Amino acid sequence: MLQLVISKAERERGHPLRTNMALVLGLSLIFVGALDVATTNLALAAGNFEANPLVRALQGAFGPWWALPKMVVHLLFAWFLVWLPSQRMILIGAGVVVMFLAIAANNFALAAA
Repeated sequence: MLQLVISKAERERGHPLRTNMALVLGLSLIFVGALDVATTNLALAAGNFEANPLVRALQGAFGPWWALPKMVVHLLFAWFLVWLPSQRMILIGAGVVVMFLAIAANNFALAAA
């Protein structure tokens, strides 16, 4: 099973357009993760609360370092996307980038309110 995934990843990396798209999306995932962290901190400073219970638990457990495990997840997903740049992974990655852009926009709105 693992060998099948590895050979699929090697085949997919043979498509330059997909590889480039995956690289751009991977970098975008890291950027929107950092943007989400920054805007979450702005919204929290404005008196709002974290709505995501998992992130709230991270904030309770790690204090000011709560963003580290969150960014590790973003980095791992970006790495996996670049490692396996299939059409499905590119679509999922694009969806995740759009979702986190919407979350960051909402955090900005909450911080400004």
